[in-house]
Amino acid sequence: MLAPKIQKPIAPASLKTLNFQGKLPSEMVNLTYLKYLDLTRNYISGNIPEEWASMKHLTNLSLTSNRLSGNIPGYLGSFRSLTYLSLEANQFSGTIPSQLGDLVNLTDLILSSNQLEGTLPKTLAKLNLTNFRASDNNLSGRIPDFIGKYWSYLDRLELYASGLQGPIPNAILSLEKLTDLRITDMSGPEFNLTNIPPKVKRLVLRNINLTGVIPTDVWTMASLTTLDLTFNKLEGEIPRNAKTRKLMFLSGNKLNGSVPDSFLKTDKNIDVSYNNFSWLPSCRDARGINTYRSSLIKNNLSGLLPCSGIHKCPKSYRSFHVNCGGPDITSGSILYKGDGNSENNAAMMYYNQGSNWGFSNTGDFMDDNDEGPGYILHSNYWNEPLFSTARRAAISLTYYGYCLENGMYTVKLDFAEIQFTDDELYKRVGKRYFDIYIQGKLEKPDFNIQKAANGSNKASIVFNASVTDTTLEIRLYWNGKGTTCIPKRGNYGPLISAITVCSGMFYIYIPKPGEASKIPIVVGVVTSALLLVFLVMGVICWKFYFRDKFMRERGTLKSIICVHKPFP
Repeated sequence: MLAPKIQKPIAPASLKTLNFQGKLPSEMVNLTYLKYLDLTRNYISGNIPEEWASMKHLTNLSLTSNRLSGNIPGYLGSFRSLTYLSLEANQFSGTIPSQLGDLVNLTDLILSSNQLEGTLPKTLAKLNLTNFRASDNNLSGRIPDFIGKYWSYLDRLELYASGLQGPIPNAILSLEKLTDLRITDMSGPEFNLTNIPPKVKRLVLRNINLTGVIPTDVWTMASLTTLDLTFNKLEGEIPRNAKTRKLMFLSGNKLNGSVPDSFLKTDKNIDVSYNNFSWLPSCRDARGINTYRSSLIKNNLSGLLPCSGIHKCPKSYRSFHVNCGGPDITSGSILYKGDGNSENNAAMMYYNQGSNWGFSNTGDFMDDNDEGPGYILHSNYWNEPLFSTARRAAISLTYYGYCLENGMYTVKLDFAEIQFTDDELYKRVGKRYFDIYIQGKLEKPDFNIQKAANGSNKASIVFNASVTDTTLEIRLYWNGKGTTCIPKRGNYGPLISAITVCSGMFYIYIPKPGEASKIPIVVGVVTSALLLVFLVMGVICWKFYFRDKFMRERGTLKSIICVHKPFP
């Protein structure tokens, strides 16, 4: 239906989450006095009609979460009345047109989650932006100086995995009106953080090659509520007088000394995991603080779980099985222990009582306007219990096994994309990416469940891992990529449904669609070497032969049972 020509002011057009398809109609120009158009979370394709440039009263245009593609048209620079423009979560490619610098009234420019390339055009320096977001793109070049030099009214700057390189210009870190600064997963040379914006409330500088000590202002500033300096190379001690923040993430650095008592006696969320702190044997974990692998000691249980009170293994284990985010369930002949009853905090460490595994969670889902946990997802989409729940994380989710016998292990991870389903068209626009580390090694960068599942939204992957210090670690890390606003704002990060870890090394063949469903299992035991030992050593080695035979049986039959149905 064509839009009629209306010669008087009309109400704002909010057409969010209606599953509209097709292309944007050029006839919208007939709505002459339209000021506000919001088509967020639909399934619209094509590009923006050039005719819309004649809508002289249009001030707010949001096309967030659609399927618009091609280059961002240069004629957008003719939309001179625009104050707000969001093209987030589409499929735009190419470079950012220099003509956007002609939008002299623009205050909000949101370009995140596209496929944009090239540098930020210098013409953008002419704008007086208060809000600029260009996360999850393929941009290049350094973060331009003009952001700090000319955008003096900037309140929010968001560059998650934008492709831009560091270091951050000092002028940006001195912007007086900047309250929300988020820059993550940025390559470039190492640099020191010498100061922070004087009125900043949210400071996220994650995985950007920060070195040196943390500035004093970070510990004393009254306005700061969220601090995320995770996965850098920061050193030094936390001052005794350091203020605790509502959310404080310091994971993955080289911080040392002791953690202030005030951090251990607070209701805030504080993460000090993966650091080099000195802990007293009497320390105990508290709600809202994550101390996983935060000890200077690295090679025993006290280093892995420094404040858990667990100092030695009651026995050795050869496996563990987890139903992530759900209850205890039996699948086939295997009991999967659930972690669904655990407390859920933005910073936490959990270990399953009476067993040999646990998890570490880091991160808060920003912009979700929800103080609730949100770390467990449920779905009726799948009939299989193992895929009906999932645990997710905003930054990093680590599952670990301890008190394991040393040797080779098979690790099977089960995933189900239970948020970006096909029941609503707009959900198909959602994209989730995260990195998978096994024993500290990056095994799967930019892992995407839907891509791995070949369209079924359900995937299982298998790794072989070596255990040499009785511990095994599986870490899922959000690398700043993917959409963050589908099905609503604040949805992103890794999620996982189930974990199977068993002694023994073998390869499980995954049949492609249309191939036979039979799954051959090839056990990784070098029998020829054992036979050679038997022939050479003879009677003297009978004892050792039988012991090795037992180990092989344990590593084959038991492992096969352990992964009884590797891929439904």
